[in-house]
Amino acid sequence: MLQAAANLKSAQAAISALEDGPKETDIRTAKAQLEAAQITLKQQQQGNARASDIASARAQLRSAQADMAILKNPGPADISA
Repeated sequence: MLQAAANLKSAQAAISALEDGPKETDIRTAKAQLEAAQITLKQQQQGNARASDIASARAQLRSAQADMAILKNPGPADISA
């Protein structure tokens, strides 16, 4: 019974968060991470970077882009994570 009540509260909080949308601080953080990843990739491509450095920078950029997309349009699975 206590577990069911806890699950209900958790679900209600997730719905509330979904309805409220992302917090401004979350968006600013994601934007900063995205910009940093873009700069890192550009620097790696222009410098004497190894292929593994460029691949890592690209992966960081894709991750930052995915985080930003989730913040802009979260789904139910994103809320519960």
